[in-house]
Amino acid sequence: MGEWQPQQSRWIPQLPTEIVREIQKKKIGVDPPLNAHPEFKVKGWDDAHQFYSAFGRNMTKRVLAAFLEKREIWMIAPTGPVPQWAIFAN
Repeated sequence: MGEWQPQQSRWIPQLPTEIVREIQKKKIGVDPPLNAHPEFKVKGWDDAHQFYSAFGRNMTKRVLAAFLEKREIWMIAPTGPVPQWAIFAN
């Protein structure tokens, strides 16, 4: 078995490495992404607590909406002891 070699994801457009390296933190959530889905939004946080709070509130909002609309919800959620679970649980 050979040594593992990193590869670009097959799910994202193939971009030259130089372009990927030019992406700066300040541009995340500001510049429009390539072939953006209208419901997909990207935002960058400088503070980890703000991120975890937003993530926990978003999960809560989605679960409550599904409950009130009497529909199932499918989520890809983080696992392990992560801060947003405490926010979500409360």
